[in-house]
Amino acid sequence: MENAMIAELAKGTWRTARDAWNWLGSKFDLGDMKEPTIYKYLGKCAGRLKATRPCNPQKDHAAEAAFRVTLAEKMEKLYLPVASPVRLWVYDEMRYGLHPLTRKMWCLRGVRAIAPSRRRYQNGYLYGALEVGGSGSEFLFTPALNKEWDLGFLGQIAAHDPAAIHIVIGDGAGFHHKKDEEPLPENVRIITLPAYSPELNPVEKLWDIVKDGICNRDWADLDQLEEKITERIKPYWEDAKRVTRLIGDGYLLSELNAIWKKDFRQYN
Repeated sequence: MENAMIAELAKGTWRTARDAWNWLGSKFDLGDMKEPTIYKYLGKCAGRLKATRPCNPQKDHAAEAAFRVTLAEKMEKLYLPVASPVRLWVYDEMRYGLHPLTRKMWCLRGVRAIAPSRRRYQNGYLYGALEVGGSGSEFLFTPALNKEWDLGFLGQIAAHDPAAIHIVIGDGAGFHHKKDEEPLPENVRIITLPAYSPELNPVEKLWDIVKDGICNRDWADLDQLEEKITERIKPYWEDAKRVTRLIGDGYLLSELNAIWKKDFRQYN
């Protein structure tokens, strides 16, 4: 029974404990087992109630898996100058605004958790880029998302180290520049992620951290909100270790190491 429950938990079949209880009763003879006992079994099977992350049904899981092991190959095809240091970045943008953003909060048992909610439609955008295997981070507040602002932010990344070649990985949004698209800074190369694959971009984790700091509040104006957002992202340009921890030791670092070893590059 436990193995069957673990298999269902892995598929994310149940939204509530009662769903799990009903499924269990349809598959096994539970005898006089009481419904609250389901919580014991869910815990025993390492089940946890988690917030869901949206996933587009059109996502190509095979393409996502392939990207994880072919990034070094894609970088090699960019024909990078051997004499130039190479810096690898991931970038993305986050929309913020005065519209309500609510998340879970601690509260006394028996007391309803209430957060202020006043719908206003003033928005802004935050571009963010994190350097893989290095200490860099770049951020830019913008009033809109378009090719002009995207080019401006790519220029900001390029200026981080003018002598280096900057490989920038981002999604395929229409306002993002693509490989060989003009105009681009001379020392910038673009690699585009597979469609609907935010899990490949660790900047998404940073946006969750930012939103944890700005949720459940009624902000007076965008200036006050941007001040708080700046407070949340400031540690990532002051402490390189935070960037390293956020990116982790996953596919980005391993693929970057692969290209360095192949070309006998030394990170600068």
